[in-house]
Amino acid sequence: MINSCLIYGEASYNFYNPKTGEFGKYAKDYVKTLGEETVIRLYNEQCEDFSKAVVRRGVHIDGEGVSYNSCIWADEQEQRQAS
Repeated sequence: MINSCLIYGEASYNFYNPKTGEFGKYAKDYVKTLGEETVIRLYNEQCEDFSKAVVRRGVHIDGEGVSYNSCIWADEQEQRQAS
C-alpha cells in the first residue's frame, strides 16, 4: 500500500504524513496490526527506495478509462542500462 500511495502521489496525505505524524486512511489497518513504529520504519525505507525510482504515468488505461502508473526501481533501471 505504501508503494501504491507513493506511485500515485498520495503518500503524504493518505498513508502517513511525516511532517504532522498523522496516519492516513490507508495506514490505519497496518498500524493496528504492526504498530506505529514499524509502519513509520517501513514508510521511511520505502520513501528512500522510491526517491531513486522513476514513475511512468498512464502506462495502461483499462476498459473503464482508469489510468495506471508504473514504477521502475533503481535496480531495474541499472539492469535496463546494462542490457
